[in-house]
Amino acid sequence: MTVDEFLTWADGQPGRFELVDGEVFAMSPERVRHAEVKAATYLALRSALKQAKSACYALPDGISVRVDQDTVFEPDALVYCGMRADPDATEITDPVIVVEV
Repeated sequence: MTVDEFLTWADGQPGRFELVDGEVFAMSPERVRHAEVKAATYLALRSALKQAKSACYALPDGISVRVDQDTVFEPDALVYCGMRADPDATEITDPVIVVEV
């Protein structure tokens, strides 16, 4: 399966999935500790970018990052710079920071 096929398929699926080398993997249920660390990381990134008056933006999990034509991940947080992403986008193509807790 390609990333484009996966993104179309995943849009209608319950749960979260990632595509690695063309193979679909279901994501494990999240634990409270992981969620707390993930949220704190996103908030710290967002706060630092605002304080620095940066032209970069932090996003929490749920946004896809394409690694190649057969692999796409949903990191726990990411930062991208430049123009604000389309509010309906499901993928960020050029993140400058990717966080996996």
